[in-house]
Amino acid sequence: DSYQSLLAHFRPRFLLGLTATPYRSDNRDLVGLCDGNVAYRIGLLEAISFGWLVPFRYWGIADVVTYAPDMLNSSQSAYDTTKLTLAYNTTERAEKVLIKFQDHASSAALGFCASIDNAKFMAAYFSRSGVPSLSVHSGPDSADRASAIRQLKAGVLRVLFTVDLFNEGVDIPCVDLVMFLRPTESMTVFLQQL
Repeated sequence: DSYQSLLAHFRPRFLLGLTATPYRSDNRDLVGLCDGNVAYRIGLLEAISFGWLVPFRYWGIADVVTYAPDMLNSSQSAYDTTKLTLAYNTTERAEKVLIKFQDHASSAALGFCASIDNAKFMAAYFSRSGVPSLSVHSGPDSADRASAIRQLKAGVLRVLFTVDLFNEGVDIPCVDLVMFLRPTESMTVFLQQL
């Protein structure tokens, strides 16, 4: 809506739109803002082959959580966040994540969590284990985003655990590890976070 009001106000004769995330979770049409004109499109793997994006290695780790139908929401369309948080906020799972984190010698990482409580739990567990971490989220008790990123860049922090932040429009070049610590039903969200 903010784009629409801006474009209505200025009424550009020519509009150039650039985005790394053309597929949106709200299903709004970004290409329509530019009258359907697409000058250039490139996929993730092709951009990596051209050296425009950093190549990545992806490891899948067996979870200690058993994903059962009773963990779904009432409409059976997605996982219930409260149930996921209860299953995730365990020492056993946090320890497994910590061990896998330590296997990768990361100096700066992002951990995408299922909920605010899950992000807080993970940040506290990692910090107690000697890995300086913060939780950054939309709640009132979140660490300040800009300050947390500065601390991550400076090496004061090693991990930022977050919930649906840093998905798009974020560039933190020091990050060398991304941890997907929750399921997603959306390929768009997965690719944005990746």
